[in-house]
Amino acid sequence: MSGKLTRNQLKMVAMIAMLCDHLAVAFLQGEPYLAMRIIGRMAFPIFAYFIVQGFLHTSDYKKYFVRVGIFALISEIPFDLAFSGKVLELHSQNVMFTLLIGLGMLYFLKRWEENDWARGGALLAGCLCGIVLRVDYSWFGVAVIGLFYLLRSSQRMYQLIVFGLLFFSYGGLECFGIIGVLGTLLYREEGEVLPLPRYLFYLFYPVHLTLLFFLNWI
Repeated sequence: MSGKLTRNQLKMVAMIAMLCDHLAVAFLQGEPYLAMRIIGRMAFPIFAYFIVQGFLHTSDYKKYFVRVGIFALISEIPFDLAFSGKVLELHSQNVMFTLLIGLGMLYFLKRWEENDWARGGALLAGCLCGIVLRVDYSWFGVAVIGLFYLLRSSQRMYQLIVFGLLFFSYGGLECFGIIGVLGTLLYREEGEVLPLPRYLFYLFYPVHLTLLFFLNWI
């Protein structure tokens, strides 16, 4: 167990990182703001990694896709309220839609496993959907999901080089997202020691955004 983290432990790290990020956006400025935003960069790579793990291990892809889609819809108003103050803001969609697009893309990456050109087209189409639908993390977030799937059997050093190139080419604070990728390398599947409710990670996102909106409002 030494040096390894279970699924729930890693997801808790991602949730805490996400909360730090959103608290900084809502309430802070200066150096504390920057520090918490850097911590927040860990969250998305971990959630992207587990959307791939969920895809690889689900016994019912359609139910999994529908579940992520439902929570994407549920989260949209809290997301818009928290970050724009509007009930509905179509210029930016929440990160659950990013995960949903990625999940749809994974279906075709698996279906066209033997056709590199088709898989390249699926990856490109997923990234374009991220841009057109204006989801959180845009094409970059969808590409991260795709790379976690395509590189799942690669050596860790090769994974880090590819992800490093992607993150640093995107620039800005997202460069620090490589820390989240490093965290996924500590994942171990067996021996969960932190039992948590099944839907905790889905509910955390819209609930904490709603709370942030009300804290700002009062």
